[in-house]
Amino acid sequence: MNYFWLFVSFSLVLAGASSIYNLVRTIQSKSWIPVEAKVVESSVKWAKLRSPKYLPKVTYEYSAEGRSYTGNRISFCEYMRFYRACQKVIDQYPAGKSITVYYEPGNPRYSVIQNGGVKTASMILVLVTILTTFILWWVRSRGYFDIIHQP
Repeated sequence: MNYFWLFVSFSLVLAGASSIYNLVRTIQSKSWIPVEAKVVESSVKWAKLRSPKYLPKVTYEYSAEGRSYTGNRISFCEYMRFYRACQKVIDQYPAGKSITVYYEPGNPRYSVIQNGGVKTASMILVLVTILTTFILWWVRSRGYFDIIHQP
């Protein structure tokens, strides 16, 4: 039983770290360089993670700093629970459409269609942090971490 709560706590810390990384990348992308791109393919993919989720997949081509690149990141928060929400995103980027993408200065192979989006990333980060803090407090108050200190 004690190991279960240690595992849950560790998993939440990893989720929080991932959220922080996505938040940082989202904030950084606000200063990325805009460039014209062409959508090559757009579709909805099914991804089985902890629970089934959908992933809007948009592949686009762009040129930056004298070279051609292919990208597929829409934003830093791409997974969605419902197919219709994904389809709405995909409908904005049909194959053949010209769009603006943003690439990282000095590293143009990293690009994103929707730069920014701090509200969504911040909300996820705050929720994960609150949940993690509460669960760690609860686990510690129940003495589940005592097994770490046992010889």
